Amino acid sequence: MPKQPQLKPGLKEALLNRQQEAVLSERLRRSKEYLETLKAAVPKRQKARFLILALGCWAFLKYSLIRTLTFFLSSDNKKRKLESWCRWYFKQYFRYRGVRYYETQPFPSRPEKPMLIITPRYHLFSSVFVYQLFKFPVLVPVASVVYSFRAISWLKWAFAAKWLKLSSYPDLSATANISSIKEMLQKGYSVAVHVNEGYSFPGKETALPLYSGLTELLKVEADIYFLNIEGMERYPLASFLRPILLRCDLVEKSKIIDDQASVEDQLLSVARFFGYWDKLLVS
Repeated sequence: MPKQPQLKPGLKEALLNRQQEAVLSERLRRSKEYLETLKAAVPKRQKARFLILALGCWAFLKYSLIRTLTFFLSSDNKKRKLESWCRWYFKQYFRYRGVRYYETQPFPSRPEKPMLIITPRYHLFSSVFVYQLFKFPVLVPVASVVYSFRAISWLKWAFAAKWLKLSSYPDLSATANISSIKEMLQKGYSVAVHVNEGYSFPGKETALPLYSGLTELLKVEADIYFLNIEGMERYPLASFLRPILLRCDLVEKSKIIDDQASVEDQLLSVARFFGYWDKLLVS
């Protein structure tokens, strides 16, 4: 076998020293880049904190002004003003939480008949996002833990939670809430309902677990719409400095479902509208 070439005395140590110098130089370069990145991020973070603080102060001032004005209003007008403030509060919260969105077509500003809005449960707070999305009151399903959540600093959460409770109902399965939903629609309220069990991840799963009660809800006397919020499953990743963009599709039932089709085909059409290839029925 040929002999391996032998390095001259001192050459091996020189090569090792050069390699160590190269490694140290690269680490120093990366450290400088990291420090520059941190320095550039500090003003942005300070700006974000200032804006959030300003939002909290403005929300408190606006609430105080509305509370003062409501002393001179009737009970119905008072409730309407405070409910409008609550929607504004959550609209600002999602804005500063890093959530941007656009409507593929303008949402109705004031429906002539009560609307039944069928939408997936994307996240614990996705129903609150639906609540602030419309320009008129919509009763939404909200989990009890959401009422104790504090969205904006420097503002007592009890104020917003109080009015959110008046515009919501327990977030149970659609099957369990059918009688309550029908009653709210008969009283003239627009209602949003979650169509699925658990949370929706259309990019991760292929089948949407639909509540079996959906078949009965599709027969109620109301203007039925389907609301798809594309990208809402990425909500936990959003921040003020790294916002996400959501696409909101509100489509009438007649454009999604053929009334002459079988129940199986109707539910499959619903699942595919929400970005799934198949569906599962759960109780």
